Amino acid sequence: MMLYHVPDLHKGLSEVKRVLSDDGYFYCATYGENGIVPFIAGLLKEYGVKDITNKNFTLQNGYKILKKHFSDVKRLDYEDSLAVTDINDILDYLYSLTNITSIAELKRKDLKEILERKMVNGILNIPKEYGMFICRK
Repeated sequence: MMLYHVPDLHKGLSEVKRVLSDDGYFYCATYGENGIVPFIAGLLKEYGVKDITNKNFTLQNGYKILKKHFSDVKRLDYEDSLAVTDINDILDYLYSLTNITSIAELKRKDLKEILERKMVNGILNIPKEYGMFICRK
């Protein structure tokens, strides 16, 4: 379950706990606040680009939120990064995003040049931050 989409998170978690069997587990995945979108927005902040990703439930705040509803909460991180060798691939992805403001206003050629300047040995290394929580009543 992707909890950052739930409009009333505490009400939703209360309902999950209510229907969860005593020996059941609740699994929920989410992203962190230091992944692809924040990285790209940071590179492009001088161009007015901002990260407007929903941060209602992330790896950073999820434990505290879940602990209000469950007695046992464990966080599991998925260690990963993205090694981009063809900037055109990441450009297609970036222009498809809705949670980075003003990126569509940048010309593709300009954005490509900015990202290519960040490449080391032909690779643009972009952090990814994902994980999940496992909860018990």
